[in-house]
Amino acid sequence: MGSRNNKGVINDWRIVLALPLLLLIDFLLKTPPIARALFDALAQPETIRKVLGGVYVDKAAVDDELVDIILAPAFTPNALDVFVSVITGPAGPKPWDLLPKVSCPLFVAWGDTDPFTPIDGPVGK
Repeated sequence: MGSRNNKGVINDWRIVLALPLLLLIDFLLKTPPIARALFDALAQPETIRKVLGGVYVDKAAVDDELVDIILAPAFTPNALDVFVSVITGPAGPKPWDLLPKVSCPLFVAWGDTDPFTPIDGPVGK
């Protein structure tokens, strides 16, 4: 598994610019009532639909079934704990450190308009 959050990427101006906000979010998520409120606000079909709408070029692909599939894990036991752990935890290994360890053929497909991990960002370079 590669970096679970952007804290491991310190050589990109976008992350450096966002770092104060990321640290504030980490701080707030360590407060259980705030973490619960944020999680509950995010774990809504309309929120998921809006986020997916910003990722999918074909907006018609963001249908009720896809939203339900993405949202389902939010209703499992310990979902809040996992959410907080992924956001606030250590970044984990960086993809570029893991790639040399891959010993089998690997096919990578990467959209050139990916809004979350842009191809001109540190992972794409």
